[in-house]
Amino acid sequence: MINVTVYVNPLLISINTAGSQKIGSTYTLQCIVTSVNTPTIIWKNSTDIISNTSVGIEVGDLVNDGDAWSVILTFSPLRQSHGGEYVCIAYMNFDESDITNETITIDVII
Repeated sequence: MINVTVYVNPLLISINTAGSQKIGSTYTLQCIVTSVNTPTIIWKNSTDIISNTSVGIEVGDLVNDGDAWSVILTFSPLRQSHGGEYVCIAYMNFDESDITNETITIDVII
């Protein structure tokens, strides 16, 4: 018997709508992708991959709901320095060359 595993690249299906947010509030972004295989999902700002060491930002765990996978990014409290572009990137662990991504902009109101 021969076993064949087929890996399919993830398809980004949604990301929360951003916009103007007030300093001091809690704001959550959720990146949701569909994939039959377990993808890697990361959040990135304009320069760096975001980790839980970022001030005022928490990256949630990878969560599975059937064929949908998600990672939540929470800003608490939201700071002026959090304003800017954020990119959700999804790819299969075996191949980072074929990624799916979506960019969202957060405007922080003083």
